[in-house]
Amino acid sequence: MRISICVNSVYAGRDFVESIYACAVAGVKAIDMWSWREQDMEAVGRALAQTGIQIAAMSAGCSKMVTPQDSAAFAGGIREAIAVADRVGCKTLIAGPGDAACGLSRGYQHDNIVSALKAAAPILADAGKTLVLEPLNTAVDHPKAYLWSSDEAYDILNEVDQPHIKMLYDIYHQQIMEGNVLSRIGRMLGRIGHFHAAGVPGRHELDGGELNYTAVLDAIRQAGYAGFVGLEYYPSEGMTPEEGFKPYLERYGA
Repeated sequence: MRISICVNSVYAGRDFVESIYACAVAGVKAIDMWSWREQDMEAVGRALAQTGIQIAAMSAGCSKMVTPQDSAAFAGGIREAIAVADRVGCKTLIAGPGDAACGLSRGYQHDNIVSALKAAAPILADAGKTLVLEPLNTAVDHPKAYLWSSDEAYDILNEVDQPHIKMLYDIYHQQIMEGNVLSRIGRMLGRIGHFHAAGVPGRHELDGGELNYTAVLDAIRQAGYAGFVGLEYYPSEGMTPEEGFKPYLERYGA
C-alpha cells in the first residue's frame, strides 16, 4: 500500500504544476489529480518527468451515466481520457455517474450506469487502464449525486464484473453516508481499486476527526491491499500541506 497526495485539495489555491515540485521536495512519489481539462497537461507532463512523480489516479472528466444518452456518450469520453492519461503515464481513471435525473426511477438509472460501464470495459482493457467508480456523499458536499452508497456501487460492479472496472472507496464520503467502513471495506476489497481519505467532519487532516485513520489504514494494508490511498483533504488553518501528510508518508510509504 502506498500514499498519494491529491494536489487539487491538499495544495488548494496554489498553481498545480508548482505544487508538483513542492510534492517532490516533500518526498511525495505519487499524486492524484482532478479534471485534466482544467490543467496545462504539457506542463504537467514535464513536471512529472523532471520530478519522477507518477499520477496514481486522475479524473476521467466524463461523469454522466444515468440516462441512455449519457450512457451512449460515456465510451467516447473514456477514449478521450485514455489519450490524455497515456501522455502522463496514468493507469487509473476516476469517474462517477453524475447527478441523479429527476423523474427517472433509481432502478432505471442504475441500469444505465451498468450499461455505460459495460460498454467502456473493453476500451479500458485494450488500453491497460482501470476505471474506478466513486460514490459521493450527498449530505455535505454533493447533494444531487446519484451514487452515494458503496453498497450500490458494489452491486453495480458485480453486475458489470470486469477486472478493469473497480470502485474508488472514499473513506470520508462513506463515513458520512454509511459508516461501518472497516466491515464494508473488508467485504468489498476485491472490487476496490483506489481509496481516498480525509478527516470527518470538515475534510481536513486525517488525524483531526472522528475516525482512527491509523487503525483504518493498518487494517487495509493488513488485508493485502497493494494500491494507493489518496489523501484528499484540505489543510486546516495554520497547517501546511506537508505537516498534514508527512506522518502518513512515513508510516505507509511514499
